[in-house]
Amino acid sequence: MAISILQQPKRTLQPAGMPTVWTVAQDNIVLNETNVKFICEVYVGKQYNPIATNFPTATLKASPNAMGTGMFDVSPVIEAFVDVQQEGRNGISTASPNNSSTFKGVDFSDNKPHAIHLIDKFCTSSENLVWYQLKFRIEYTDTSTGLVFIDAIHDKTAFIRLVYNGVLGNTNPLSYDAWNWYWYDMQDVNYTDGSGDYLIRGNQGSALGGKFISNMPVKQQMGENDYGTIAFFNCINYGNAQRTMPQNVNSNIVFITLEFYNAAGATVQLNSYENIPANGGQKKLTTDLDTSANYIYFGHGLGNMKGRGETWPASAVGYKVYASAEEKRAVGRVYDFEIIYDDCRGYEPVRICFQNALGAWDYYTFNKMSKTTVKSKRKNYQQLAGTWNERLWRPKDHLGGMKVFDNVAVESMTLNSDYISEETAAWFEEMFTSSQVYIVNKFNSDNPVMNFPNANYIHKYIEPVVITSSSYTKKTLANDKLIQYSLKISKSKTLNIQRA
Repeated sequence: MAISILQQPKRTLQPAGMPTVWTVAQDNIVLNETNVKFICEVYVGKQYNPIATNFPTATLKASPNAMGTGMFDVSPVIEAFVDVQQEGRNGISTASPNNSSTFKGVDFSDNKPHAIHLIDKFCTSSENLVWYQLKFRIEYTDTSTGLVFIDAIHDKTAFIRLVYNGVLGNTNPLSYDAWNWYWYDMQDVNYTDGSGDYLIRGNQGSALGGKFISNMPVKQQMGENDYGTIAFFNCINYGNAQRTMPQNVNSNIVFITLEFYNAAGATVQLNSYENIPANGGQKKLTTDLDTSANYIYFGHGLGNMKGRGETWPASAVGYKVYASAEEKRAVGRVYDFEIIYDDCRGYEPVRICFQNALGAWDYYTFNKMSKTTVKSKRKNYQQLAGTWNERLWRPKDHLGGMKVFDNVAVESMTLNSDYISEETAAWFEEMFTSSQVYIVNKFNSDNPVMNFPNANYIHKYIEPVVITSSSYTKKTLANDKLIQYSLKISKSKTLNIQRA
């Protein structure tokens, strides 16, 4: 008799960073055999059928617990196979191997790479999602031979699952039903902790509209030279329980739209970008269900817009970003960005990007006073005076005394935000706790759009940093009246200085 699966995640799509516990049983063997162990073979792949490879990524074993069941938490295994997208792509899916994301109109390649933050339009993800499937087996000692025995008649293969590189916090609610299935409901539900509603579903979604893959506030600011991306789930179709855009046969997001408006709130320009391979996107599923079609980035920042050679009206004071259908109406939540020009007091804005709890990138610009400090750690030595390695000794002004053999210098910054809303303050916690943080430098017109023979951008736009602020205090209007934050960061790479 085959192994029974007593407990498993209910939804096909789930974050990798949550307890992914499977409970199995085979009571007859546990009661009647010796040295029994349950085996869990984990298969991982970017296309739909990872178990077809016949090579498990990992093999786990567990002895029966006091109740005779085997329990496996496979999250540490599958979490190792998902990550945030760092760069653009050449070959955006198995169906479109010759299409690429672009930066200033130039296709991504090994010789001309670009960071994901700089993309002109769309870019599919090769990192954020992965399929996994489990095969459960059982072994025990054959009393007649004394050898460990595995009988394939007891094998049980689980349904395939899809995970993304998100994590669940301690306040993200889990559901549990009478069939012992558990899950995090990420569709149509807006939880009190600000999470949920991450599938864009048109008029069959929530009243507020499904989100992009972020908990960012719906009202933000965008500098005239700032880069920024949004990410969205696409072509998710697992019945009514998990489905993007149920109105479309392919459950796809067709357009991302930027709607510019003036001080009176009237629309002055409407730009819609189709989610197709020619633009770096992937509107439809591939025949092998490549995960590239399920998690897609779009460059919506004004720096991205300048990079693709576009402008906006001088009368525009802000713009809205939203997913849209064929008729170009909003089918999900609408995000509003106020356009900010250089600070009149001359403060140099510093734009921070960070990996959010859902595995995508979020951005915030600290546009008030910032301070930069360079700390050095020197290794000194005493040098002999004069020329001791020549035929005659001669005194020299530059020889002798204390010298610096090595100097390790680290640049750190203290950044200050403008006054912000409570919603933004709550969202800041994800930035303070993020494991991946970067400075994204502003758009630079040195490389004209139509004349870009070389990549010429390494060390120019992206600077890795670590947050050194030791604590985060959640501020509210009731407690703090006006909400403002300071952030201390340290650049990850030391300054490159000559040795003596």
